[in-house]
Amino acid sequence: MLLASIALPLVLLAATPGASVEVPSGIKVETGSAGKASGASAGAPQARDADPVQSALPIVQVTVFSDRARVERRGELKLGKGEQRLRLPSLPASLDPDSVRLEARGAAVRSVEVRRARRGELPKDEAKRLLRDLETASDEGRALLDRKRVLDEQLALLQGLRPRSTPLPSPEGLPRLLEPAGWAAAASFFDTLAAATAAEIVALEAKLREHAKRMRGLQLQAAELLRAGAGEPGYLVEAVVEPRGPSARFELVYLVKGARWLPAYDVRYAPGSPEVEVHFAGLVSQASGEDWVDAKLVLSTAVPATKADLPKLAAWKIGDRDQFLPKPQPKPRPGPARPAPPVARQSAEDAASGDEELRRALSQAAHAASEPAPVFENLMGDADAAEESLEMPSQPARAERPPPSPPPAAWSRRTDYGFDSVEAETARVTVESAAFGQREASRAASVAPVTLGAPRGWSAPILGADLPASLAGGYDYTFSSARPESVRSGGEERRVALHSVRLPAKVLVTATPGLGKEAYLVADVTNGSDRPLLRGQANLYVGSDLQGQAMLKTTAVGEQISLPLGVDEAIGIERNVNLLAGEKGVFSKDDVTRYEVVVELLNPRAAAMEARVIDQIPLAGNQHVKVELERMEPWAIHDRAEGTLEWRVQLAPREKRVLRFVFTITRPRGARLQQW
Repeated sequence: MLLASIALPLVLLAATPGASVEVPSGIKVETGSAGKASGASAGAPQARDADPVQSALPIVQVTVFSDRARVERRGELKLGKGEQRLRLPSLPASLDPDSVRLEARGAAVRSVEVRRARRGELPKDEAKRLLRDLETASDEGRALLDRKRVLDEQLALLQGLRPRSTPLPSPEGLPRLLEPAGWAAAASFFDTLAAATAAEIVALEAKLREHAKRMRGLQLQAAELLRAGAGEPGYLVEAVVEPRGPSARFELVYLVKGARWLPAYDVRYAPGSPEVEVHFAGLVSQASGEDWVDAKLVLSTAVPATKADLPKLAAWKIGDRDQFLPKPQPKPRPGPARPAPPVARQSAEDAASGDEELRRALSQAAHAASEPAPVFENLMGDADAAEESLEMPSQPARAERPPPSPPPAAWSRRTDYGFDSVEAETARVTVESAAFGQREASRAASVAPVTLGAPRGWSAPILGADLPASLAGGYDYTFSSARPESVRSGGEERRVALHSVRLPAKVLVTATPGLGKEAYLVADVTNGSDRPLLRGQANLYVGSDLQGQAMLKTTAVGEQISLPLGVDEAIGIERNVNLLAGEKGVFSKDDVTRYEVVVELLNPRAAAMEARVIDQIPLAGNQHVKVELERMEPWAIHDRAEGTLEWRVQLAPREKRVLRFVFTITRPRGARLQQW
């Protein structure tokens, strides 16, 4: 009886938001996730006069260029018979209207209309339908959570009633007289009920996860709808289609401005390895006015063509007679009078009040979409928190504004390593610009003379030097994201993982003992991949330790680049100088100083390593001073113009090497030396 009272029956009315319905002729469709149709008319209206059928085409792929992006929306819709009108998703104000392209499989596209939306225009029918779907989904979520709460209590009760293997002592101190033969049957009975309850909880958690995904999709639709009706007006797209079957698959492609990407790298080197691992990523940012949620990103170095018309040459006439050809022109006639605006069926106050209520409800749903999605991996004891995350928020509504522009340029201090001399470190102050690299070429107002150059009106695109289109040197490369990504409009840069490659590298230790005891790891990497490495910021790792950052230059296929990998603290370096002073000469005495420099290198690792050691001797500043290099062990490259000595030695595992060179300085007796 107790178990029966706990397992309360719940009847759930399941709806299927997002389902499409067949549209019979003569029925006005209020497109809803629940698929409701109402309002039969006496006669079937024509497709161009009937209310458009709302359609939701999610963003599935975005190709990001240096200063814009190509967005692809796809989806399958079920349509009725006969020609009908579709209203496609509202597009942002950054849209290039000439780039809109609609394709359909299973239907014929008769026409596509792109028009600018009026400021503040909000599709009321679509908003009401979306709010009904949100309310229905919220009720379903509460019902599922109520059922799960009952099952959790039932499971806890069963686990408490199950007989223990060791009975608790009696509070009276008397032994309990229990029949051991019934323990197994009782335990089996409770275990069976507990297993069935646990299985039902697992199935219910799966339903909760699916419901959370559906709820989040509706909330994102509310955010998109609210953005389309607030702030800067966007574009409304309507199409007239004629179905060829019960369903059709649509693809909507268009270009938007305000998007860019920059290359970024993670370079990892494992000590002793003959190669480095390069992880290529893209820093994607966009302010197009719409969010890209769970879309495949393709980063491209191409420059998309925005005009498909071939240029035409104007007539080129020479001579006094052909310079001016008078032609009669008719006088302009006054145009027809502008028609009076139609009389509204409701007052402006009522319309504003209705729009405000819709905006308030949509704002609450859009705000819920920005919060983290609930996790139903383990809902034992977290039913209350999960229920709160599924309900629509009740905080006051906030007016939605267009997405903010990227933040202004900020000063930052960055330390870059020089590749020519690894021991040198340069501190620079750079400006990180948030602009997208677009520049408009100025056009002269005067009439330009006829030339044999490019056609008038054509100009090459001008892009920033740090954008991928410029870094690729005119070649078109594409890099696909490893997984679906989400990039919010007006948000911060999103690091998108692209691919990784292992490149052969020759790693050596570079040391300048005269300046310090530090040994620097430098990797000479050859780009053996099938595409170039574009210029970008790189994080340098040795093992699991971050050594610093460096700016990679654009490296073609087969080209070599040197990467500083930071200080190798395991290499030991000691430098000692032995000084011996004396005199020479018969009639005039000269002061002679003999210097012996000893450099010791220690490789404590179990792997061999190549070392590059740079030292120097002074140069004579005038004719009265004489510097002479007597010997060097082992032999080194002597640059007489700079006075440097360079050794390339192989350090065996756990080997200690000694480098030695001797030089003398001769000057007139009593002369004082100074260095500059």
